[in-house]
Amino acid sequence: MTPAQWQKVNELFDLALEAPADTWAKLVADAEDPEVSAELSALLDAHARSGSFLAEPVVKLGTRGLASRVSRLFEAPRAFAAGETVEDFEILRLVGEGAFAKVYLSRQISLSRQVALKVSADVGKEARVMAGLEHDHIVPVFSETILPDKGLKLVCMQFVHGATLQKVIDRLAELPPESRSGQAILDIVDRADEVSGALFNPAALRDRERLGALGLLGAGLWIGCALAEALAFAHERGILHLDVKPANIMLNRYGRPMLTDFNVSLTPEDIAEGNMAGLGGTISYMPPEQSELFRTRDTRAMQAIDHRADVYALGVVLTELLTCAKVWPSPKAEKDGAPHVLRGTEVLPDEVSAVLHVATRAQAKDRFDSAARFADALRNCLRMAEVRRNLPVAGRWPEFARRRPVLGLVILAALPQVMGSVVNITYNAVRVVDGLTPEQKDVFESTILPYNVLFYPLGLWLVWRQLAFLIRSLQRRRDRYMPDPASMSALRRRVLRTPYALFAAATVGWLPGAIIFPAVIDWVAGPIAASVYMHFAISFVSSWLIALTYSFLLLEAVILQVVYPQFWTGTCDIRGSARTELAHVTARLTVFQILAGIIPLAGAAMIVGAGPEAIDPERYWVFQVMVVGLISLGMCGFVFAIKTAENVKRTVSAFTGVSIN
Repeated sequence: MTPAQWQKVNELFDLALEAPADTWAKLVADAEDPEVSAELSALLDAHARSGSFLAEPVVKLGTRGLASRVSRLFEAPRAFAAGETVEDFEILRLVGEGAFAKVYLSRQISLSRQVALKVSADVGKEARVMAGLEHDHIVPVFSETILPDKGLKLVCMQFVHGATLQKVIDRLAELPPESRSGQAILDIVDRADEVSGALFNPAALRDRERLGALGLLGAGLWIGCALAEALAFAHERGILHLDVKPANIMLNRYGRPMLTDFNVSLTPEDIAEGNMAGLGGTISYMPPEQSELFRTRDTRAMQAIDHRADVYALGVVLTELLTCAKVWPSPKAEKDGAPHVLRGTEVLPDEVSAVLHVATRAQAKDRFDSAARFADALRNCLRMAEVRRNLPVAGRWPEFARRRPVLGLVILAALPQVMGSVVNITYNAVRVVDGLTPEQKDVFESTILPYNVLFYPLGLWLVWRQLAFLIRSLQRRRDRYMPDPASMSALRRRVLRTPYALFAAATVGWLPGAIIFPAVIDWVAGPIAASVYMHFAISFVSSWLIALTYSFLLLEAVILQVVYPQFWTGTCDIRGSARTELAHVTARLTVFQILAGIIPLAGAAMIVGAGPEAIDPERYWVFQVMVVGLISLGMCGFVFAIKTAENVKRTVSAFTGVSIN
C-alpha cells in the first residue's frame, strides 16, 4: 500500500470511531479502493475484538504510525523456504523469528557471501539507523531493499556465527553454579553455531581467550562493558535503542557481544515531535517511564524517555546473565521509600550489586547519567574482580574474620594484649616486686587498680570507637549504592586507619606504666634504685612491643584482605585510587618487621643481663621459662611477621597493579 492509501485508511478509521459500530460495514463497502477496504475491515475487527485497542485517535500516530500498528498485527512476513530467491538473496535456512520479522541465513548472490537477511513489513527505519552505527559491538548493516508490491523490507546484515544471549542464559541456568564460566559461555556458543566451514580469525581469538579465562562474574562484566560502550556510541549519535534484551544481543564465536535489532529505536526528533510510529519494546526490560508511555499512549510521556531507558534495560539484562534467572525489579518498593531489590544480587559482590541497583533505579534521575558512565562502573567492577582473583589465599585468621568480621577483629586486637600482660605480670613478679620493701609492695599493689581503671578504659575506647565505625559501615554498605568517589575514598582511608587506633590504644595502655609505677612508689614509699626504674621500663616496653607489633600486623592483613575490598562500589578507578590510599603501607611493614625482630633480642638481653644472684634462686626457673618463652615467641613472631608482610605486599600489589619487592 502507498502512503496515500494509508492516509485514506487513517481518515476512514477516524470516522468509524466516531460512528456507531453497526455503520462500519457500510463504511468499508463504500471505500473505492479494495486494498483500503481490506485494511480498514481488518483494523476495525481487531479494534472490536481487543476492547478498543486504538481508542486514542489514530491520527496522532500519522500514516507511518498506523502502518506500523496494522502491519504488526496483520502483515507478519510470509515464510520463505530454503532454496528460494528473493531479489539478490538465496535463502539457506531460517535462523530466527519474532512477532514482526524473520531472519534467514542467506547467500548474497552478487557478492557470493553469507549474510543475515531480515524480512519484515515495510515500516520503521532500522537499516538507516544501524547503517550509521559502525561499532565493534553493533551488528553492521550492509543494505536495505524495499519490495513495495509485497509491502516487505529486506535488511541485509552481517551474519553472526554464534548464539543469542538469551540462549546462553537459558543454557547456563541448566548448569550447576560451579560450572558457569566464560568457557561455559563459549561452549554454548560453539554448540549453537551449526554453520559448517566457518573459519576462525586468528586476530580475534584474543577476545575468546580472555573470555574463556574468566569466571561467570568476570565474563558478565566484560560483556556488560562492551554493550554499555555500544549504547554510549549510539546515544552520542542521538539514537535510543529502547529494546535492549538478551534476545537482541548476539555472542559471536569469539565471545564478542553484538547489539542488534534497532527496529523500535527513537531519535531526539521522534521524541520532540511525539512520533510514536514503530514504538515498541519488551515489558520486562522497560523502565517505568517507558511502561507508562505504553500504558497511556500519551505523546507527552515521550519527553521522559532518554538514554537512561537503555541503561535500565541493560542493567536488567546483566542481572539476568550474572544470576542466570529471570529478574523482575520492584520499583514500587522504591516509590514507597525502600530501595528496590534485584532478586539474586545478594550473592554478587557488593560493588557489582551496587552498580546494577543504580542502573535499574525506578527514577531516571537516580540512574547513571550516561551509558558511558555505566560502562566505567562495570569496568571498575571487572578490575575489582581481577583484584580478588590476585589476592593471596586467606590464612585461617583472615578467613575467620571474613566469616565473623566483628568477632575476628576483636580477637585480633585483644589476643596480643593478653600475651603482653602475661610477660608483664611474670617479669614484674620475678624482677621487680621481690626487690621492693613491704611498704613499696603495698604502694605498687594499690596503684594497679587506679592505673587499670584510668588507662585501660581509655585504650579500649580508642579501639571500640574504630571498631564501632567498621561495624556500622559493614552493616549498611549495601545501602550505600553510589556515593561520590571523594566520599568513598575518605571512608576507605578511615578503614585503613584501624591499625593506628590499636597503636594508640596499646601506647596509652602500656607505656605510661613504665613511668607511673616507679614514680608513685618512689614518691609515696621512699626512694627506689635506678635499676627498679629500668626493670619497670623493660617490663612495660616489652609488653607494649608484643601487644602492638602482632596486633598491628594481624589487623593490617585482615583489614586489607577482608574489610578494605568491601568498600568499593565502582565509582572510581580502583588502580589509581588504591595507589594513593595504600602508598604508605609497605613503609609501615618495614617498621613493624624490625620491631618483630627486636622482641627475641629483648628476651636474650634480659637473660644475659640478669643472673641467679639478682633473683630469688627458688624463682629463677620462672624467670628462665619466661625469657626462653619470650625468645621462642619472638622468633616465631618474626617468622610470622615476615609471612604476614609478604601477604600484605601481595595484597597491595593486587590492588595497585604494581609489583612490590
